[in-house]
Amino acid sequence: MERGPRGSLWAELSGENIPLAVREVEAVLSLLLEKDAGVTPLAGRPQVYEIPYVDAVALAHRAGLLRRVLAPVAEGSLRELQDQFRAWGAGGGSLALRWSAEVAEPGSSGAPRIVRSLGEAFVHGGGTIRLDDPDHHFEIWRCPNGPPGRYWVLQRVAHADRSLFQRHRSSHLPFSRPVTLPPWLARVLVNLAQVRPGGKILDPFCGTGAIPLQAALLGYEVWASDADPRMIRGTLRNLQVHGCAPRAALSLDISDLVSRGGDVPKQDAIVTDPPYGRASRLVGRSRIDLLDSLAAVADKLVIPGGRIVLMGPEREQAGFPRKGWVRQGEPIPHRVHRSLTRWVSVFRRVP
Repeated sequence: MERGPRGSLWAELSGENIPLAVREVEAVLSLLLEKDAGVTPLAGRPQVYEIPYVDAVALAHRAGLLRRVLAPVAEGSLRELQDQFRAWGAGGGSLALRWSAEVAEPGSSGAPRIVRSLGEAFVHGGGTIRLDDPDHHFEIWRCPNGPPGRYWVLQRVAHADRSLFQRHRSSHLPFSRPVTLPPWLARVLVNLAQVRPGGKILDPFCGTGAIPLQAALLGYEVWASDADPRMIRGTLRNLQVHGCAPRAALSLDISDLVSRGGDVPKQDAIVTDPPYGRASRLVGRSRIDLLDSLAAVADKLVIPGGRIVLMGPEREQAGFPRKGWVRQGEPIPHRVHRSLTRWVSVFRRVP
């Protein structure tokens, strides 16, 4: 199929946290394209964003908050699209046709008239309609800002298998704690670090290993540490279940990583969710103290140009940004429940 009328791809995000999903997609795009890349919201579609052409399968494989990637392949009236579908049918092959809610006809449970008409045109041209494993997946959307009677035809080019995250949930792992990060959220935090393939990522408060697991599954060299040796043992068990292993797993306080951590090389990024509330009290240090300790060793642990991705219950992370570091974008809230919002912040070390 030829490129769409807008010369781009459309990313449909999942609905857990749209601002966080937008930031993640931008980070993954910048990584895949090796340059800064932004996204543009699509009018009338709050979860759909226009993105540059990219390896859509790679994008769908990496992102934690992406549902699918679509390519607009045609736009026009019913008659114009019928001609296009006959031409596509002349090439043979098969397709599945689906439609969006605004195309559906009130009170009807079957395919809308336009979908039936386009399917018939494709068959008349020589193609086949097949819902199971077709050559192409097409969807019909109404143009939200165009004149009445105009439609978009979109081809699904990649689909994110978010069921994988279900297999990474704490309930399926041998070691868990009540405050374990959801797998998709750990994946988002890793992606926000924008580390090139094969790079080094450290989680100095690894807990049950949610972040190290997602980093390892994406092919990074993982370094994990935690002041509690039980967490280190649990992280190793959880990674082993999925065939992963960290480069090193150290039972050390954050302040000892540099002085007594042995051969810990400088990392491309630190991605972490430091303990807070009761969890921080269990290690005998306040969260502010833990963040101050992280800030004190950040220059010795992260390469110039590297990033620190932090998540916590405060909008402003204590000790950050420090001299030589800049904040990338505003902190993004993620609502856990009515009384708790956690904030995601990204800091980059000035090259």
